[in-house]
Amino acid sequence: MKTFLIASVLALAAATASAQPTSTGNTVTITGNQPVIDLPSMPYVMHAQEFGRYIGSYDLSNGKSIHLFVRAGTKYAAIEGEAEHVLVAASDNSFVAKDRQLAVTIDLHENGSVGGEVLMTVPKRLADGTTESRVVKVAMH
Repeated sequence: MKTFLIASVLALAAATASAQPTSTGNTVTITGNQPVIDLPSMPYVMHAQEFGRYIGSYDLSNGKSIHLFVRAGTKYAAIEGEAEHVLVAASDNSFVAKDRQLAVTIDLHENGSVGGEVLMTVPKRLADGTTESRVVKVAMH
């Protein structure tokens, strides 16, 4: 009986070991909820004076800042040192770049503080030397 029990345990261990996927490298890829920048299906109608309360510069958690402004009646956002993007309002406090490279949500608090987040597309260099884009989330403060 003892022999049968030991043989069963060894057989189970061997089956479990053979069921493990083999790995050719030391890289593990974990995918989760990847942020996506999408244009709203129905843009939110925001008048210039309503957008005016968001005009200004905001500090980001990555050490850069984002600047929202209006030029010739068009809403723009530009991250420090990068190109400017034409914005469309998605809600009363969120905006998406028409080129889908940027999304901004700004929370203006009654005490004068600001919160929110910025989704931005950044290049990522792959091991084979090619580049692909990925969306990263940065906090606003």
